[in-house]
Amino acid sequence: MKKLYLFLIFFLLLSGLSFASPEFEHQQEISNVPSIEPEFPPQPAETFVVPIPPVSSTYAAPDILNYLSGVPYYSYLKDMGLLPSNPQYPLQETSPTIGQVAPALSISPSYNMTGDNNQDVEPSVMAYNSNGTIYKSTTYIKFLSNGTPGIYYSTTPNFSTFYRGQLSMPPGYQYSADPLMSKNAINGGVAPGRVYSTGLIYNPNQAPPNGIAVWHSDDGGRSWSQPTIVISNPSDSTSTFDKPAIDVSWHRGSDLGYVYATYVYIYGGTYPPTTYIGVSRSIDGGVTFPQTTVPFSSQDVINGVQVLVDYYSGYVYVLWTDFSNNTIYMSTSKDTGSTWSAPEIAVSGNLVFPHYSGSQEYGFLKCSGSNNGIRAPSLSMARFNWVANKISVVWHEWQQGSPSNCNSLPPGSSGCTTDVYYTAKSPSGWQSKVKISDAASNDQFLPALDFDLTGSLTVTFYDKRDDTNNIRYYEYMSRIDSTGRLLQGNTRVSTFQSDPTRYTQYPCFIGDYQDIWDQTISNVNNYFPAWVGIPVTSGIGDIYMSTIVP
Repeated sequence: MKKLYLFLIFFLLLSGLSFASPEFEHQQEISNVPSIEPEFPPQPAETFVVPIPPVSSTYAAPDILNYLSGVPYYSYLKDMGLLPSNPQYPLQETSPTIGQVAPALSISPSYNMTGDNNQDVEPSVMAYNSNGTIYKSTTYIKFLSNGTPGIYYSTTPNFSTFYRGQLSMPPGYQYSADPLMSKNAINGGVAPGRVYSTGLIYNPNQAPPNGIAVWHSDDGGRSWSQPTIVISNPSDSTSTFDKPAIDVSWHRGSDLGYVYATYVYIYGGTYPPTTYIGVSRSIDGGVTFPQTTVPFSSQDVINGVQVLVDYYSGYVYVLWTDFSNNTIYMSTSKDTGSTWSAPEIAVSGNLVFPHYSGSQEYGFLKCSGSNNGIRAPSLSMARFNWVANKISVVWHEWQQGSPSNCNSLPPGSSGCTTDVYYTAKSPSGWQSKVKISDAASNDQFLPALDFDLTGSLTVTFYDKRDDTNNIRYYEYMSRIDSTGRLLQGNTRVSTFQSDPTRYTQYPCFIGDYQDIWDQTISNVNNYFPAWVGIPVTSGIGDIYMSTIVP
C-alpha cells in the first residue's frame, strides 16, 4: 500500500490535482498520469477524445448577470403543482418576503439509508413527488470488501421501505464514483419528472477508457436506466475526467428540461497539465449528449465544478475552484451552453488543498495516524436561488487567522482549522463572503445548501466542535437568509457522533461532499440532508438522511 501511495504522490507532484475515490488513487501504478475519481452502450458520436482548445479560447462578451424579472412567483408555484385548490397566494404576480426570522426547527431522527458493512461515502440526494408519494433518493459511493468503488442508490417513501441497488455499468468499465443528482421538477418540457444522477466511470490503474455517465429514473428513484456515456476517453492513459456535476433547466422556454453535465478534464501527462472545464448538453432527456463546449481551460490546478441553470432566463452558470489562485470562478452562457463569458471571480480565500509529499499528507484535516487525515478540499456547492434571484454558494476554507501555509502542514497542525462560508450573486454583483459556522474552534467543513419558498437557505456541514480532540463530528446545519445572515444559531442535525477513524478500508475518507435537497410537501418546506454517519458505538459507517422542517 505504501508503494501505491508513492505512485499517487509522484503523480500529484507531476500532474496537478484531481480528487478521486481512494481506491483509484491507491491503484496508481503509472507515473505522469492524472488520477480521477470516482452509461447504455455509448452512441458512436458520443465516444471520442475531446479536442483541447487553446487557453486563449474565444469567449462570449463578458457581461454582468442580466436577470429577467417578468417570471412571477405565482407562476412558479403553479408550474410546480404547489398551489392548493383554494389558493392562499394572490393571483397577481408577487414575490414572497425574504429574510424573515426562521421559526423553530423540527428535525427527524437520523435514518440509515444503506444499512450494510461497507464503507459508504459522498452522498447526493433528491426528493420527488411521484403520483402523490414523496420519494427520497440518494446516490453514493460504496466500496465493496475488495475495495471496488461503485455508485449505488437507496430510495425510500417512508424510511422503512427501501429500493436499493447499483447503477449499471457500461461495458468496458469496472468502477464508478462521484455521483450528483438533479431533476426536471416542472410538469412540462423534456422528460417531465425525470430524476438524473451523473458520475465518473473508469478502470483500475488508469487503464482506458474513462469518462462521464448519466443515469435517469422516471419513478422517483426506485429504478434506474442503463447509463448514457456523456463523454469518454477511450485510449489515452495520460488524460482523465473528474468530479462531474449536473443540473436540469427549469426555464419555461424551449430549453425546459435540457440537461447539463459538467466536469473537469485533465489532459496529457506533462506538468503542468492542461485542464479544462467541459459542459455537455442533452436536449432529449439524457439519452444523448451531442453538444460539448469548453467554458475555460488553463494550466492551473482546478477542480470541483458546479453547474446551475437560471429559472428566469435559462442562462447556464458554471463554477469551479482554482487552487493555484485560491479563487472560485464562474462563467456564464446565455445561449444554452454554446458560448461562454470570460471567467469572473466569485470569491477568493485561503482554500484547503489536500495533497501528498512523500508518504506524508499535507493540507488534510485532523483525523488520526501519521498519514490518515480527512481529505476535505475546498470544493463549492451552489444553487440558483430563484426566490431571492441569486446564485448562492457555500464552501469551507482555512479559518481567518490561520497560518497562510496550512496547505504545507500535516493534518491537525496548530491553528489550521476550517470554517464554512457563504456568498451570493444578485443583479448588483457578488456580495462579500460571510462566515456561517458560528463555532469558535475546530473544523466545520464540506457544506451543502438548498433554499425554500421564503428564499432562505439551510446549509448542512460536518462539524467537530463537540470533540476537544477535533476528530469526531456531528452533522450540523445553519439557517440563513439569502445574504448569509444567520436566522438562528447552528443546530445539530445528526442524533449521534461520527468517528472517521472507524473507517479502516480507506481510513478517514468520507468523500469530498455531502448534499441537501428542499422539497415542498403540502405547502411545507421539507429539507432532506444526506450525509456520512459512522456511529462511535458500532463503527459501521453508512449514508444517513434526516428531515428538517423549518
